[in-house]
Amino acid sequence: PELAVEGFLGFSDAARELEVTRQEGVLLRYLSEVYKALVQNVPAEQRTPELDEVIATLRATLAVVDTSLLREWERMRDGVTG
Repeated sequence: PELAVEGFLGFSDAARELEVTRQEGVLLRYLSEVYKALVQNVPAEQRTPELDEVIATLRATLAVVDTSLLREWERMRDGVTG
């Protein structure tokens, strides 16, 4: 069976759907951790186009919601300081 990002909600819609609008930071942290775990732990040769789609969707969501968080994590991942 094919994996696809179906029914994906934008960040604000997901926060409302999950009834966590007052805890959006928790949802943002969770999405960030999922994104980082996939990028750090799934070797490129093991990724499928569907998984790449999930990773790209998570990255895009994080970039829209909090670009500073995403930039900081990518700098740390790439070993860039300052």
